[in-house]
Amino acid sequence: MNLKVIVLMVCAGYGIWFALIGGKQIEEAHVHTLYNQLQSSFVRGDIKTYCGLISDEVSGKVRLLSRQQSMREETSVDKASLCASAEAFHQSLEQLKNMAMTRRQNFSYNDTADVTSITISPDRKMATVETVGDFNVQIGGKTVFSVHSTSVDQLKRNFGRTKIVHVDGTTVTQTHVPR
Repeated sequence: MNLKVIVLMVCAGYGIWFALIGGKQIEEAHVHTLYNQLQSSFVRGDIKTYCGLISDEVSGKVRLLSRQQSMREETSVDKASLCASAEAFHQSLEQLKNMAMTRRQNFSYNDTADVTSITISPDRKMATVETVGDFNVQIGGKTVFSVHSTSVDQLKRNFGRTKIVHVDGTTVTQTHVPR
């Protein structure tokens, strides 16, 4: 056989294997890479990249709790609502930053996000991931806003791309009124 035909058949075979098997298998390294990309893009305010890491078919529920307003709300989520929430969060962050600048006070925040548990399905097609995160905003050295979140997410890979397909989370917000 011609060498070109053999190379073409090997490449086609690998492509088929990758599409049907290899590109769908998930490992812990894929999970950590995804969450590092999520956190990095979120902190930078790169909503386009952040949303690109979420499956178009994502579903789930998020419980929202506000400590000062005694508000408890459970809402279903999809990609559009998750992306809109990220965008709204960054708009609020910009408003707080502008408020600090107007008052000539320092503005800072700290963000921590940790993957606390990863369970890979026996067929390696899905991972269940538990996470915890905290985001605190300080103005003038005092905490004015804090968010604590936990979630259990399900991840899948398709064509070598890992994405979130299901979310079950809780987010607790608290606004701190300086005294």
